Amino acid sequence: MWTRLFITAILSFYIALCFGQKPVSQQDKSAHLKMLQNGVLLIRLSDQSSKIKALQARGQMKDADALKKETNSLNDLIVQTFKTHYTFSKIHFINPEDSRQILKDKSQPLTDIISGDRIDLSGQDVYFTSYGIGNPADSFERYNRKGFQIRVLEDGKIMHLDGDLFYAGVKQGFFVGPFDKNLVKTITKLNRRLSSGSRYF
Repeated sequence: MWTRLFITAILSFYIALCFGQKPVSQQDKSAHLKMLQNGVLLIRLSDQSSKIKALQARGQMKDADALKKETNSLNDLIVQTFKTHYTFSKIHFINPEDSRQILKDKSQPLTDIISGDRIDLSGQDVYFTSYGIGNPADSFERYNRKGFQIRVLEDGKIMHLDGDLFYAGVKQGFFVGPFDKNLVKTITKLNRRLSSGSRYF
């Protein structure tokens, strides 16, 4: 019995190790900093339309309206913060489902959902970020707070970047002040880190 339990534990650990880890870019930090600076960062805004429709279908109109308002407020805040406090690279705002189109064929033009500008990604290095739980590149654990993690489009896949330089968490809670101010601090810090090439700035 103990042998069976031991073998099961080893197999579970092996499966977690194989499938929990994410594909990581083989390029080093300096290469990615240069590529990002000369490329484009696509900021995927939150889209809760399927959840909103599900709530409406169940007759939970108050909850649906609250989720819609919360999502719009978060997206507006992210847009304004990036436009004002992020200068390291060119940025565009996209819907999450636009990622599929980019993975399929990045030469197909897209539209920035905020400015309405045409996005031409052909010949450009493409990076992604969105607000959510961050995952360290070398494990299946998670960072301890929601924030922005930058990933790269490489060989037709969205790859993780090695190192904490490409992640910035947003402090939340009663003792750390308003969310909007902390978001500004986070994006300002991310911009400064990328510009300096060090997570300690």
